[in-house]
Amino acid sequence: MKSALLTGKIQLAIDRLGSSHPLHSGILAQCRLDVDRSIQTTGIGWADGRPRLAYGPKFVAQLTLAELEGVLQHLVNHLLLGHMFHVPAPTEIRWARTLAEELTANEPIDGPLPGSALRVEDYPRLPRQESTAARYKRLFKLNLKTVGVQDTPLAALRARSAKWRVPNPSPDITTLDDHRTWEEFRARAAEQEWRLPSHIACAWEALTKQQQDKESVQFREIARMACGLEPGEDPGSETSRLAKDTGHLPWQMLLRRRVGRQLERRPKFSRPPRRFPELAGLVPSWGRSGAKPTILAAIDTSGSLTNEMLSEISAELAMMAQSFHVTVAECDTRIHAVYPYRPITEVHGRGGTDLRPPLEWEFLRRNKADLVVYFTDGIGPAPDKSPRIPVIWCLTEAGVKPAAWGAEIKLQGAETRP
Repeated sequence: MKSALLTGKIQLAIDRLGSSHPLHSGILAQCRLDVDRSIQTTGIGWADGRPRLAYGPKFVAQLTLAELEGVLQHLVNHLLLGHMFHVPAPTEIRWARTLAEELTANEPIDGPLPGSALRVEDYPRLPRQESTAARYKRLFKLNLKTVGVQDTPLAALRARSAKWRVPNPSPDITTLDDHRTWEEFRARAAEQEWRLPSHIACAWEALTKQQQDKESVQFREIARMACGLEPGEDPGSETSRLAKDTGHLPWQMLLRRRVGRQLERRPKFSRPPRRFPELAGLVPSWGRSGAKPTILAAIDTSGSLTNEMLSEISAELAMMAQSFHVTVAECDTRIHAVYPYRPITEVHGRGGTDLRPPLEWEFLRRNKADLVVYFTDGIGPAPDKSPRIPVIWCLTEAGVKPAAWGAEIKLQGAETRP
């Protein structure tokens, strides 16, 4: 098939994407289309101050129009998720990182893809809707927990893969696109700091409000940040039902140093009263005993946290409530619910992110909090100064601490698992 016909086919696929994924279509419309016979599939690169879409003619010719739409969506997902800018560490397992990138780029695609596409459904041990970094860490732990990185024979990797049901962990992962074109982004990293966000912002601002609202929360937040807007300024109105999970963190040990047991004067029937010892068991004596501190557990219910993450947070709260009085506050950009801990089956919000409302002093005073444990991925505005009580940021595995103050615990960090 002639290059002109292939280019027309790609343009038609881009136009068709406009109805279902207008942000992706808007970004692709700004790309330069290049025939590149050195690559077998497709690739997203950078040239002349804008993204370029390189494609192998034989690959594009054999795709159906629906499959081509999926491949184009895959390329833009890599772009929006910033996979091109990742610089491998010396000890990184390359195939695991590539597998994590491909699964994360393919997961939002609900249409058909070519037969070689990697789908998260093929990996039962990997949770849905995880970030690339979290998936890479999970693959690393599953396959290399007790084996060295550099000297691991491929046979040992395959044996571990069979045990954990992770199929074909080969250094040569079959990808939908040629990742060698990503070097064009890394070579011009300084230029990308302002040029690439401008292309994303241009595509985003061309959308109607209705089109913007149809985008996934994840890509909506990325586009808003490219426009220079604070992530998540709008509260959500959705409710997410949570699956059951099991907590892992030893909360009694972790919190013991940060909040002491308060001493309250209480009646005790176990000791005889000083003035009437003969009435022991009938008249109480008075003594001081430890009272459970009140923990305010603030849950970030914004759209950036997946249902799996929220289920894990709910499990940790169940363990915390065994040793402390726990008050739960659900918040995205505003506080949606406040209640004494009970088994959590659903959460409310799923909009943007603002970490400040549960940390306002009047709210903390009203709920008599002795300490705050904030469950979040850390992506959102936080107060400049710490409130008057201790705060612990309990972050998701790929989360980042949002403020210079406060202690930090990782939900899935090996250093906090018993």
